[in-house]
Amino acid sequence: IVFDNAVTPEAASAIFGALSKTQYSVLPTDSDVAQKEEIYREGDYFINSYTSITIKMVEAMACGNVPICFRTAESQDFIDHGTDGFVIDTPVQLLPLLESLDKDEDMRREVSKNAREKIVQNYSLSAFTSKWAHVFDYMKSQFHHLQ
Repeated sequence: IVFDNAVTPEAASAIFGALSKTQYSVLPTDSDVAQKEEIYREGDYFINSYTSITIKMVEAMACGNVPICFRTAESQDFIDHGTDGFVIDTPVQLLPLLESLDKDEDMRREVSKNAREKIVQNYSLSAFTSKWAHVFDYMKSQFHHLQ
């Protein structure tokens, strides 16, 4: 499990309390930046405990980690529950979800694939530059050209 551990001690305690006596190991993401991609590739899941979508979560999704977020308006807008990630209400729901995904490897692989595709399709460099080109074209059209 890859975990964004730059969170409050209360949030970390609640999450790790649920995982402390399980087979899951937790990979922190605050370590050396050069190792970040390796960390994401080692994980199967990414737990986003923030109230917003973080760049770490997007990076993890791009590497095929299954994102698990706590329910917020932003997470519900970004994650299609059960398709490209999961949204849970409390840390108590985390362990049963992980266990069910481990038992159903096909579902875990499908959600992982969908999470990666979502990022590649919507947040690639070409998508980014295309959106900015559209903005610039629109702004250009708003100015009156003197002849």
